[in-house]
Amino acid sequence: MKLKYFLILFILVMSVFPISSQENQGAPSYFAKTYLIYKIYPHKEGYKVVYMQRGFDTKTIYIPVNWFYGAGSKAEILYGQDSSLPYMQVYWENGEFSHVRLFVNSDISDKSWGSLQNPENLDGTFTNETLEF
Repeated sequence: MKLKYFLILFILVMSVFPISSQENQGAPSYFAKTYLIYKIYPHKEGYKVVYMQRGFDTKTIYIPVNWFYGAGSKAEILYGQDSSLPYMQVYWENGEFSHVRLFVNSDISDKSWGSLQNPENLDGTFTNETLEF
Protein backbone atom coordinates (compact mmCIF):
# COMPACT_ATOMS: atom_id res chain seq x y z
CA MET A 1 0.00 0.00 0.00
CA LYS A 2 2.82 2.40 0.90
CA LEU A 3 4.61 1.48 -2.29
CA LYS A 4 1.51 2.38 -4.31
CA TYR A 5 1.33 5.90 -2.73
CA PHE A 6 5.03 6.36 -3.20
CA LEU A 7 4.80 5.47 -6.91
CA ILE A 8 1.86 7.83 -7.42
CA LEU A 9 3.72 10.66 -5.67
CA PHE A 10 6.86 9.92 -7.66
CA ILE A 11 4.98 10.03 -10.97
CA LEU A 12 3.30 13.33 -10.04
CA VAL A 13 6.58 14.96 -9.05
CA MET A 14 8.39 13.75 -12.16
CA SER A 15 5.60 14.97 -14.43
CA VAL A 16 6.05 18.55 -13.15
CA PHE A 17 9.75 18.82 -14.07
CA PRO A 18 9.35 18.69 -17.88
CA ILE A 19 6.64 21.37 -17.71
CA SER A 20 8.74 23.79 -15.68
CA SER A 21 11.82 23.33 -17.86
CA GLN A 22 9.89 24.07 -21.07
CA GLU A 23 8.57 27.42 -19.85
CA ASN A 24 11.87 29.28 -20.44
CA GLN A 25 12.72 27.81 -23.82
CA GLY A 26 12.74 30.53 -26.47
CA ALA A 27 12.21 33.34 -23.94
CA PRO A 28 14.68 36.23 -24.17
CA SER A 29 17.35 36.48 -21.51
CA TYR A 30 17.50 39.91 -19.83
CA PHE A 31 20.29 41.30 -17.69
CA ALA A 32 20.47 44.71 -16.02
CA LYS A 33 23.29 46.52 -14.26
CA THR A 34 23.26 49.78 -12.30
CA TYR A 35 26.07 52.32 -12.54
CA LEU A 36 26.53 55.46 -10.47
CA ILE A 37 26.81 58.60 -12.57
CA TYR A 38 29.67 60.90 -11.63
CA LYS A 39 28.78 63.71 -14.03
CA ILE A 40 26.29 64.25 -16.84
CA TYR A 41 26.81 66.89 -19.53
CA PRO A 42 23.96 67.96 -21.81
CA HIS A 43 24.86 68.65 -25.44
CA LYS A 44 22.69 69.58 -28.41
CA GLU A 45 23.37 66.12 -29.91
CA GLY A 46 22.92 64.08 -26.69
CA TYR A 47 24.37 63.47 -23.26
CA LYS A 48 27.95 62.87 -22.25
CA VAL A 49 27.78 60.60 -19.20
CA VAL A 50 30.77 59.95 -16.96
CA TYR A 51 29.99 56.95 -14.78
CA MET A 52 31.74 54.93 -12.10
CA GLN A 53 32.82 51.35 -12.55
CA ARG A 54 34.06 48.85 -10.01
CA GLY A 55 37.11 50.18 -8.20
CA PHE A 56 35.98 53.80 -8.72
CA ASP A 57 37.33 53.92 -12.26
CA THR A 58 35.42 56.35 -14.48
CA LYS A 59 34.29 55.70 -18.03
CA THR A 60 32.55 57.99 -20.51
CA ILE A 61 29.70 57.20 -22.88
CA TYR A 62 27.93 59.42 -25.40
CA ILE A 63 24.17 58.86 -25.72
CA PRO A 64 22.58 60.36 -28.85
CA VAL A 65 19.53 62.56 -28.28
CA ASN A 66 17.50 60.65 -30.90
CA TRP A 67 17.70 57.54 -28.67
CA PHE A 68 15.27 59.23 -26.28
CA TYR A 69 12.37 59.53 -28.76
CA GLY A 70 9.92 57.21 -30.41
CA ALA A 71 8.52 53.78 -29.79
CA GLY A 72 11.17 51.25 -28.86
CA SER A 73 13.64 53.97 -27.93
CA LYS A 74 17.08 52.93 -26.72
CA ALA A 75 17.26 55.50 -23.91
CA GLU A 76 15.03 57.06 -21.29
CA ILE A 77 15.72 59.90 -18.87
CA LEU A 78 13.85 60.16 -15.59
CA TYR A 79 14.09 63.19 -13.31
CA GLY A 80 13.74 63.24 -9.54
CA GLN A 81 15.07 64.62 -6.31
CA ASP A 82 16.51 61.83 -4.24
CA SER A 83 19.83 61.33 -2.50
CA SER A 84 20.43 58.16 -4.58
CA LEU A 85 20.52 60.15 -7.84
CA PRO A 86 22.15 60.18 -10.34
CA TYR A 87 22.56 56.65 -11.63
CA MET A 88 21.81 54.66 -14.76
CA GLN A 89 20.52 51.22 -15.46
CA VAL A 90 21.81 49.41 -18.53
CA TYR A 91 19.84 46.51 -19.99
CA TRP A 92 21.05 43.69 -22.20
CA GLU A 93 18.87 41.21 -24.07
CA ASN A 94 20.44 37.90 -25.08
CA GLY A 95 23.90 39.34 -24.39
CA GLU A 96 23.48 42.44 -26.58
CA PHE A 97 22.85 46.03 -25.48
CA SER A 98 19.11 46.74 -25.35
CA HIS A 99 18.55 50.13 -23.70
CA VAL A 100 19.65 52.51 -20.95
CA ARG A 101 17.72 54.49 -18.35
CA LEU A 102 19.21 57.62 -16.79
CA PHE A 103 17.92 58.60 -13.35
CA VAL A 104 19.06 62.19 -12.83
CA ASN A 105 18.47 65.08 -10.47
CA SER A 106 15.78 67.45 -11.74
CA ASP A 107 17.72 70.41 -10.32
CA ILE A 108 20.11 71.34 -13.13
CA SER A 109 22.25 73.26 -10.61
CA ASP A 110 23.02 69.99 -8.79
CA LYS A 111 26.74 69.12 -8.73
CA SER A 112 26.07 66.03 -10.86
CA TRP A 113 25.22 68.25 -13.84
CA GLY A 114 28.16 69.69 -15.73
CA SER A 115 28.69 72.25 -18.42
CA LEU A 116 30.90 71.48 -21.40
CA GLN A 117 33.74 73.96 -21.90
CA ASN A 118 33.96 73.50 -25.68
CA PRO A 119 30.78 71.73 -26.82
CA GLU A 120 31.67 72.20 -30.50
CA ASN A 121 34.58 69.76 -29.98
CA LEU A 122 32.02 66.99 -29.42
CA ASP A 123 29.98 67.64 -32.57
CA GLY A 124 29.63 64.34 -34.43
CA THR A 125 30.57 62.25 -31.35
CA PHE A 126 26.98 61.19 -30.61
CA THR A 127 26.55 58.83 -33.58
CA ASN A 128 26.61 55.53 -31.67
CA GLU A 129 24.48 52.60 -32.74
CA THR A 130 25.13 50.80 -29.46
CA LEU A 131 26.96 51.35 -26.18
CA GLU A 132 29.97 49.41 -24.92
CA PHE A 133 30.38 48.86 -21.17
